[in-house]
Amino acid sequence: MINQNCYFYSTIDDFLKTSDSDILKSLKDGSAKLYNKPAEDSQIRAWNNEISVLKDSFKSLPANWIVILEYILPREEGRRPDVIILTGTKIFVLEFKQYAEEHHSQIDQVVGYTRDLREYHSYCFDKNVVPFLVLTKTQNKKDTYDDVQILSPETLAASLLKYKEDTCEIDAIGFLEGEYQPLPTILSAAIKFFNNEPLPQIRTAKSLKINDTLAFMQKKADEAIKNHKNLLMFV
Repeated sequence: MINQNCYFYSTIDDFLKTSDSDILKSLKDGSAKLYNKPAEDSQIRAWNNEISVLKDSFKSLPANWIVILEYILPREEGRRPDVIILTGTKIFVLEFKQYAEEHHSQIDQVVGYTRDLREYHSYCFDKNVVPFLVLTKTQNKKDTYDDVQILSPETLAASLLKYKEDTCEIDAIGFLEGEYQPLPTILSAAIKFFNNEPLPQIRTAKSLKINDTLAFMQKKADEAIKNHKNLLMFV
């Protein structure tokens, strides 16, 4: 199925029933729409390999799990996890790499996706978000580094099945249309500030009582201006 926030999504059952060519077409169409140009050959080869691995791995997974390909992180300049799987209470973030050995940059990438979904995506706040790095040019790989499970294609299905749970409702649209509020860049925040536009309310910032701190600082600054005093605050 098509959604403006990803290139393709469906249940595991429908994914297995959809031809490789139709899935690939959705990926190519989504990429062309986002970037206004055709996907490069290297990307198409990677997608073909990814689809093949997923088709093999999904045969033993629950049919009602949701698979999302190339979810576009809102306001993140095109950052896209390769695969997201929704199970009900858990969210799997899969990043595929055409390598035989892992690199720190690859681990950092999937850790970043996992962190951002966990911290900024409304659907994920009460879910367990689990990162996976799949290296397609190796075999019998099953390691863990920095909470990232590093796997080869043939170990993927068993690693996912460890998290199998009782059947429960999975809200794909709830994820795809969920509120996402990442931290603004310094430049974008400054522009919003000077245009008197509201800044995103970040869940982590709220929990740290940053808004209360800012309100207190503003109060002290106003008092200093009123009393013609200089004020120096350290935060």
